[in-house]
Amino acid sequence: MSKTVKLVVPASWFAGGWLPQICAKTGKPTTDTRKTNAEYMSPVAFAGFLMGVVGFLLLHLITRKRVTGVVPLAGGGRRGRNLTLVGFVVMLASFAAMFGLLSPDAGKQMLGALGLLGIFVGLAFVIAGTVAGVPVKLSKDQQWVTFTKAHPDFAAAATAMMAEATAAAAAVPTAPPAMAGAQDPFASSY
Repeated sequence: MSKTVKLVVPASWFAGGWLPQICAKTGKPTTDTRKTNAEYMSPVAFAGFLMGVVGFLLLHLITRKRVTGVVPLAGGGRRGRNLTLVGFVVMLASFAAMFGLLSPDAGKQMLGALGLLGIFVGLAFVIAGTVAGVPVKLSKDQQWVTFTKAHPDFAAAATAMMAEATAAAAAVPTAPPAMAGAQDPFASSY
């Protein structure tokens, strides 16, 4: 695995999918993408732990900020989808096996206990599938998205795109040239 770098891009670029067509994880050229959410979690949400897990979740849902964007990933994040699917199948089979816990037969109770364990294993697969991508975070002011573990080639291409856009924006005049002898239409004649 190659070294990863931190990359900060404008949130509008992330939301609009204006990123280089290079995989953010492997650095290889790709046209495949994966929809991803960049979130900012307010420190206020952690005060919700004083009210328990439900209080934390409620404060998190109320105070969070989110931007949905598209990240170039080779394979379109297929690995993550496969892990999630495997996790759901394992959990479904485990729920069926858990009905053995209700049986007076010791063998079926053991099967039910394995079903309970299977639910946790399936949940681990689902969680691994949802985070199998490139981690992104949103800034507090919602203007910037940080790729915390981006491939160096992706970061270099994105940095070059931002430099090119900055140079192009600097070349555009910001105000129209003043007209010689023109009178200000908003000037008062009183």
